[in-house]
Amino acid sequence: MTLFETLENKKSNGEILDFNSLTREELKQIWYDDGATDFYIGKLFDVSQHTVNKRRRELNLMWNDCVWEDCCKQPEFKELLNKYIKNNTTLLKNI
Repeated sequence: MTLFETLENKKSNGEILDFNSLTREELKQIWYDDGATDFYIGKLFDVSQHTVNKRRRELNLMWNDCVWEDCCKQPEFKELLNKYIKNNTTLLKNI
C-alpha cells in the first residue's frame, strides 16, 4: 500500500490530515514515488493544487530534483559522473 493510499484510508476513517506537517520525504513519496498529482494531493489534504505546487517548489521537489537525487544514490552513476568530470576537466585544461 502506498503512502497516498494509507493517508486516503486515514481520511476516510475521519482523521484530519495536516498538509503543513508533511515532511519533504513524505511529500516526495506521495508525489514522486506514488505518482499522485498536485491536484489529488490537494484534494486529499483539502488544500489547493497551487498550494501543493508552491510547497513542492519551496522544498525543491521538482521532477528534475527527484530524478537527480535518485541517480546520485546509485554507485554506478557516481562512478560514471566522476569519470566524466575527470575527463572533461582534462579536456578543458587542453583548450
